[in-house]
Amino acid sequence: MDTIYPALRTTTPTIAKKPRTLAELLDSLDAADLEVGKQRALRSSIVSIAKLLKAAPDQLEANERALLARLHKLHPREVGVSAKRLQNLRADLTRSLRLVGWSEGRNTQIFTEAWAALYEQVPSKFTRYALTRFFRFCSERDIAPEHVDDTVVAGFRHYLDKVDFCRGPATMQRDLVRIWNRMTTAVPTWPKTRLTLPRSPRQWSLEWHCFPESLQTDVDNWLAQLTGDDPLAEFGPKRPMKPSTLKARRQQVRMWASAIALRGNDPSTLKSLADLVTVHTFKEALRYLITDNGHGKAQPAALAIAMLGAAQHWVRLPDDQLEVLRAVVRRIRPPRQGMTDKNKSILRQLDNPARLADLLQFPQRVTDSVYRQALGTRGEALRVQTAVAVELLLMTAIRRANLATLCLDRHLRWTRSPIGDTVHIVLEAHEVKNGQDLAFELPPASTRLLNLYLREYRPQLTEPDNRYLFPGKGSGHKALHRLSEQISTQVHKETGLTVTAHSFRHIAAKLNLQHDPTNYEGTRQLLGHRNITTTVTHYAGEERAANIRRYDRLVEDLRSRPSLSPRRMEAR
Repeated sequence: MDTIYPALRTTTPTIAKKPRTLAELLDSLDAADLEVGKQRALRSSIVSIAKLLKAAPDQLEANERALLARLHKLHPREVGVSAKRLQNLRADLTRSLRLVGWSEGRNTQIFTEAWAALYEQVPSKFTRYALTRFFRFCSERDIAPEHVDDTVVAGFRHYLDKVDFCRGPATMQRDLVRIWNRMTTAVPTWPKTRLTLPRSPRQWSLEWHCFPESLQTDVDNWLAQLTGDDPLAEFGPKRPMKPSTLKARRQQVRMWASAIALRGNDPSTLKSLADLVTVHTFKEALRYLITDNGHGKAQPAALAIAMLGAAQHWVRLPDDQLEVLRAVVRRIRPPRQGMTDKNKSILRQLDNPARLADLLQFPQRVTDSVYRQALGTRGEALRVQTAVAVELLLMTAIRRANLATLCLDRHLRWTRSPIGDTVHIVLEAHEVKNGQDLAFELPPASTRLLNLYLREYRPQLTEPDNRYLFPGKGSGHKALHRLSEQISTQVHKETGLTVTAHSFRHIAAKLNLQHDPTNYEGTRQLLGHRNITTTVTHYAGEERAANIRRYDRLVEDLRSRPSLSPRRMEAR
């Protein structure tokens, strides 16, 4: 390297031929010249870290960044220690590595002369901070600034994932590309190569402008038919589709057409829906979705079913061609087996009674904490808002779209009385996904929490003319994805549990069937399912699990009963 950037420390990381382990770190601490009490405390912390990570010390590499990243992912309630204890363990790990000379330290950015000169021209502190890792990465590999391209950025991303163990590598990569491209015009001496902003793997579909306008027109006409505005239309839908469903259909058509194009077919040949549902293009789309794009079969099957509907009711293919497409769909359609693995994983967390109690007590615990501190900040008001949202999800199991759009005037019906208020949440059929009227009476504790939120905290989050329970900008409601993210983030921060807003419906079914494993009708009514088959299909496993737990308790109870030994029985 030519030179070292003078404003930064110059500690060069020690590179071992063989990765060191925590067992070797313990041996090094034994050999270090330390006070007995300090040595014992550091050894205890290293052993505790190994236990928390569920591995023996000789199985854990003494990589400071990797270990700290893993420890940061642990939640105190999840591992049964206090937040302060977890913080002390991280500090003791860094202290131990520093004492034996294995720590890389902080801010050990070593820049070549070219990168140091470029670093000096970065205009703001935040921008320098965002570029530091990349500058160090390139300097250590003797990559000159003018040689930076998309391949170098891809190598940097691999380094972030596999070596550096930073949090949010995808965000860091995207920030790097945005800042680099901005600097190409803001700084005269900056290399002029512009980098390609990486796309999320979920954003693989092409934009509408890549396809002929005639295809978009045909899609618009098909969606207009699905609205059901003309009740006399010969091929109209059995039930009018909601705007959200129509939006999803439009997106599905774009994904389907993109899959055909990404298989090497010319997008300009896809001029109408009929071109998307020929036997050839139908199979081409599925080959890309299943094989080339690495998707599982759930999404391809859902797209294929939607396009099969277009082929039958809009394009109106002959019966023989429709039967071919139906046969293809049958082959790729996964069997209905209840909940997804993700939802099953969420529910397994709650098999632990302590974790279940954490979730059930979350609304009141958060509200009590905020009320005691009485800081009066917007952040505290948002915490109470989250508590109210979780309380309503626990007590009503309504869908997240209905939760986000609850209106004070239309959906909350109050009955005032000297002995206490009663609140009903009422949703009309046209507002519910499956067209079912829903009504829930909140228990007194939930009503008190709702009253506190409306009186003390909601006014801090909105203007007086906003009439939504969870207000957003202006007079609208909070965006669905923001409320969902707020719930997931706050619940994990407080309890260590990984949940989603929608998973509360599965949690309600789990709790109901645990209490009475045969009560599928009650669970159906709670969730507002139109058909009990839906309830049984999704939650049959919960009935089995509840019966197994009941049998386990029976065995434990029989074991605990006093029994006579053979000798005592002979004496009798």
